Amino acid sequence: MYTKQSPRKSSKLYYVLILVCVLALNLGSIGGMSVQAASSFSVIATIPVGVNPSGIAVNENNNRIYVTNYTDGTVSVIDGNTNTVIATVPVSGGPSGIGVNPSTNKIYVANHSDGNPVTVLDGNTNTVITNIPVNINAFGVGVNPNTNRIYVSVQPNVTNGPYIDVIDGSTDSVIATIPCGGILDPVRGVEAGYCSPSHVVIDPSTNKAYVHDYNAGVVVIDNTDTVVSAITGVGGGSNDFALGVNPNSRRLYVGSSISLNVPLSVINLDTQETVTTVPLPNNSLPIGIGVNASINHIYIALFSGTFLVLDGATNTFIGEPLSISSYLGGVAVNQLTNRVYVTNQIDNTVTVIEDSSSPPTPTPTPTIVPTITPTAVPEQDIIDYFALGDSIASGHGLIDDKSACRRSNRSYPYIVADFLRTRHETVNFPTSIDEDGTEVQHFLACSGATALPPAPGFTGDPNKVFPYQVGYVLAHLSDRPTLVSITIGANDFGWTNLPNLFARLYVDSDKKYQMWVDHKIEQIKKPVKAMVELLLEEDNVAIVITDFHNPFNSESIIFRGGPGNKCALRDCYARTQYITQKMTDMIIDIRTELGNPERLQIVSVVPPFQGHESPSPICGAAEPDFNNTYIQFPYDIYSNSDPELPGWLTKQLGEVHGGDCFHPNDTGAAIYAQYVNDDALRLGR
Repeated sequence: MYTKQSPRKSSKLYYVLILVCVLALNLGSIGGMSVQAASSFSVIATIPVGVNPSGIAVNENNNRIYVTNYTDGTVSVIDGNTNTVIATVPVSGGPSGIGVNPSTNKIYVANHSDGNPVTVLDGNTNTVITNIPVNINAFGVGVNPNTNRIYVSVQPNVTNGPYIDVIDGSTDSVIATIPCGGILDPVRGVEAGYCSPSHVVIDPSTNKAYVHDYNAGVVVIDNTDTVVSAITGVGGGSNDFALGVNPNSRRLYVGSSISLNVPLSVINLDTQETVTTVPLPNNSLPIGIGVNASINHIYIALFSGTFLVLDGATNTFIGEPLSISSYLGGVAVNQLTNRVYVTNQIDNTVTVIEDSSSPPTPTPTPTIVPTITPTAVPEQDIIDYFALGDSIASGHGLIDDKSACRRSNRSYPYIVADFLRTRHETVNFPTSIDEDGTEVQHFLACSGATALPPAPGFTGDPNKVFPYQVGYVLAHLSDRPTLVSITIGANDFGWTNLPNLFARLYVDSDKKYQMWVDHKIEQIKKPVKAMVELLLEEDNVAIVITDFHNPFNSESIIFRGGPGNKCALRDCYARTQYITQKMTDMIIDIRTELGNPERLQIVSVVPPFQGHESPSPICGAAEPDFNNTYIQFPYDIYSNSDPELPGWLTKQLGEVHGGDCFHPNDTGAAIYAQYVNDDALRLGR
């Protein structure tokens, strides 16, 4: 682990002479020959597909690749011989998981919304055969060609509800529903509040299905459609995310959706015990895993845009990582052509990678004369990254840790850190170790944080006060290049406190309302400007501060109900727009008043979020729908905001799990990260 410099200590470049004695050793040679593996990986094509490509599957029999386009509601069909899209098939709302039965040439598509059918495609004609009704929120698909059964994960987010729907491929009908069974969560040590299955993989040698569950681990289903066991404690504990299976080597590969010390676990399929754990670069998030069983290569797509190849025989990485794109998705493999296909969810493309592997080739071992070479060793390329702010930056609701600060490793700062790691050797985030062995926190963003001081007697987490966050950074600042990202201000208006928000939105006159907003802006501006100015006094600090998008649906449900609702008499949405505009103006004014310093950039997230506010029909009556939102919403399986609602809203919606119609979802966090990263590049970070 890297040892952090003392605060404000002058940096020095140390040069040493390294004595390199290269001896003519013939280790492991046979008959004067050494064995050297010949492998290379290269991107050979980038194929445009639909919007927000997610799931991907391959039919090796006809070399066709099938891609679900979540936002388009389509499936792109790619000819693997020409790397071109030969058909685009409309399916249903939010197509996610996809699987192919090469024996029947049928393709099964799980649609996550729009009535949640599983769409069956004919691979011969690229047309829809039928739609199979399944339970709510279909997501993952696993196809067993041996039994012609299809396993579809469904996500009702309720305890002991439906879990896996089993489809008979001969009749294309559901023949069994496997219920959620109160699986033990090894991290919290209690039964999960609800089951949340996701990806499904099949072991064709035993006809077992393996389902990863965000709350529990990996669930094992046998060929009698019965849950027989659960593999817990993998991926570092919980929140398992990516799965891959090699039936030949009897190995299951499990990634974790939380950044842990060992986010990839290798499991023995027969004993269900962990064989080893493989650290990924910078504890990055694995979002997709593909397996080439014929050459025992495992392909791992990281959320940050990096593609890795693992040797299944040694559990070590082969070659250099490939940098593909930001926000990767699914991985599929054609074992006959040794080609790998990876979806790029923001670029709307599929990347084709060729694995040009060959058997080990014997090469002569040359005679090497020992030499002594002086080598200059420069200081490591290290950057410190501090993420400050409120719930937007902490990742509130992105399967957060439920602590007082509601922090999530899926928040935009974690994604920014992954971007930084593509161009820096070491990025100190979310923690580092000081020279005295003290752990330094770099992820200080905290849900509920305000720019203004708290009320007298406040005893909560000090990170809920923005000036405290800045003071902590200044106390732990080194001479290394430092990036600070800031998102702050919304909590000072009490947006997440609905009764308080209503009280303000219902003010009789627009003039009174605007006077209140303008006064609050002046109050917020003083501490924010002072803190930014303090940070800029340190010449190694560069700052990226975000402006403010409006998450509310223009016909939000909170504008249409409740006791004493007065939004029918005034434009409440326009009033929320007034706040976001004034907050953005405040940030611009601060930069102007500080002399437009080059080390301060303002990220404008308003344009990309326009048209992607909280969705209809559950958050409001206006567009967008579930497929086009960047905001969390109730019953969203990827969110755990679990908001406390006023009684009148609870009567309408019931007890709400999932999102809150306010905070960014995974796509929204990725948008924030992309824009923050762009400005970090402009700042030389």
